[in-house]
Amino acid sequence: MLAGRRVDYLGDLKIGSAIVRRSALASVTRKQTASGDMAFVTIRHDITPLQAATPAIVEEQTYILLGPAKAR
Repeated sequence: MLAGRRVDYLGDLKIGSAIVRRSALASVTRKQTASGDMAFVTIRHDITPLQAATPAIVEEQTYILLGPAKAR
C-alpha cells in the first residue's frame, strides 16, 4: 500500500529529450504492532537528462508492507 510520495523538481526536462531513470531502495524500517508485523519501504527514483550530471527530478515513494495478521 502506498503510504506517501515526495517529488522534488530540481531542473528542467525538455519534451522529447532522452532521460535515464535510476531506482534504488532507500530504506527499510521494520515495525511490530499489536495487529502484526509491518515494514516501511522507501524507493528513490532519480530522473536525469541523458547529457546532464545531476537529476532533474527526484521522487521518493514509501510503501507499507503488512505481514500476516496475528491470530485473535
